[in-house]
Amino acid sequence: MLPSSTEIHLIGFANLKGAFKQILALGILLMVFGLVATTYAAVTTLVSVLVFGWLMIVGGGLQIAHAFSMRIWGGFFIDLLAGVLTAVGGLIIIANPLAAEEALTLLISMFLILGGMFRFLVGFTAPFQIRLWLVLHGLINLFLGFSIWQQWPYSGHWVIGLFVGIDMFFNGLSLVMLAMAVKNGPDEPEKLSNASR
Repeated sequence: MLPSSTEIHLIGFANLKGAFKQILALGILLMVFGLVATTYAAVTTLVSVLVFGWLMIVGGGLQIAHAFSMRIWGGFFIDLLAGVLTAVGGLIIIANPLAAEEALTLLISMFLILGGMFRFLVGFTAPFQIRLWLVLHGLINLFLGFSIWQQWPYSGHWVIGLFVGIDMFFNGLSLVMLAMAVKNGPDEPEKLSNASR
């Protein structure tokens, strides 16, 4: 007889039992880094934008190399052009990271506003059970988008870092919660039949 999905999850928890300390340590470390990143949001934003620029340069370079390695292919010029544009975009970001911060933050603001409007409108056509959450999510997105936009371009120097820090903190928190669940889970897979009942 095949194990149920509950038993499979419990087997996974039992196998993670030995890694409890590593999961907990990583979670706490990510939470600390997240708090540091939100405290120094301007520095985090600058570092994030520079890393993004370098990734674009490396990615563009790899795409250019790929284009030359596949010269016989009919899409050579499109592949080459895409690689050049990506690398040039990365160079522009590296050359002027403060302007890139502002541009990317404005883009984030527009996505939040458009996403909020979409969720708000869809919320009124959705089933009653999820309508409230969709409308609430839309309103929160609209609030965040307009708040960022209202403070732009100043907000461009801290918003990305704040978002990165918050995301890192909650990733760490979820790992800490996982570590607690693993610690309190069954010790051995043999105990699954009792735990799943």
